[in-house]
Amino acid sequence: RKQGEYFRKVDVYIAAHGAGEVNYMFLPKGASVIEIFPFGMKNMLFERHAKNLGLHYFPVRSWLKPHNMTLSWPIFTEFYHVLCDNQSGFENNDNACIHGAKNALVNTPMREFEEAVVNAFMVQGINISRRVKSG
Repeated sequence: RKQGEYFRKVDVYIAAHGAGEVNYMFLPKGASVIEIFPFGMKNMLFERHAKNLGLHYFPVRSWLKPHNMTLSWPIFTEFYHVLCDNQSGFENNDNACIHGAKNALVNTPMREFEEAVVNAFMVQGINISRRVKSG
């Protein structure tokens, strides 16, 4: 209950793709959600949920491969994409998809992340672009 009350006061929610994103069901309508994906992941489940809840959605899809591929092997292989990309969360729980995604490393491309943050605050009526320095 306390956790739900906290999320009702959030304007911008940032999360790496995963089960922790279910917390956005407590967000007020019109809040912004930034979802960060590991390299190669294309799942749109949380995007559909966010939009159905009346939330602004900003995906950040990483194009950066982790240096240590052994910690997150399944998500970077053709096998993973053939098996997992078009399945529901329930189907993923019955196979290797969920285990591969849980072990994925997320290297966030900063330019795309910065853009998502600026846009997420902008739809909240907060202009932070003056505070962000381009490089």
